[in-house]
Amino acid sequence: MKLGLCDKIVPDDQDLLKETITWLENLIQHDPLVISSIKKSVTDENCETMFENERKLFAPLWSGPANREALKKKLKF
Repeated sequence: MKLGLCDKIVPDDQDLLKETITWLENLIQHDPLVISSIKKSVTDENCETMFENERKLFAPLWSGPANREALKKKLKF
């Protein structure tokens, strides 16, 4: 968690399915294009092109409605 590799560690005594559903409900509130771009960028296995592909995926989103709305709310994606 200190490195930012995860958001939370669910203890064994908590309901993992409930925690997962709660976490996912927060995620799916975001713009589908943003979610799709995130998925594509984190699943890119080609280290030589992944940063270029990330730029191509997210460049059109910077001026899009999801980004403007996030800036209004001061959200982080």
